[in-house]
Amino acid sequence: MPILVIDELDNLKRTNGRSRARQTLKALYNDFGAGIDGRRVLHLKDATSGEVTIQLLLDPPGHVRLHRADDDLVDRAATLRSFLSHPVHFVTYDTGAAFRASAADLQQHRLEEANGAVGSRPQG
Repeated sequence: MPILVIDELDNLKRTNGRSRARQTLKALYNDFGAGIDGRRVLHLKDATSGEVTIQLLLDPPGHVRLHRADDDLVDRAATLRSFLSHPVHFVTYDTGAAFRASAADLQQHRLEEANGAVGSRPQG
């Protein structure tokens, strides 16, 4: 997970979505603690699927973020893909980000809200 995701959630703490952003940040902090090393297993390999992990990805020194956060996230995922021997999955609620990920030939997964809405922003 690029650090940009954490930064965006930090920014959302001051908006109408602040409650959800705070809950998400708290869960991420509990998973990662103050450290950024290593990866965390979200799902163990079983008979129907492989292991699912998450790792915090900091910006490299001198990295200049792109104007649109979606573009920067897709760029970071595409860069990461070139270093790994396994797939990088781009997971989002955002329709525009899903299109951008597909255009970059990333395996994208567009999530749905519990009410079945696709691509909507969580509300507070």
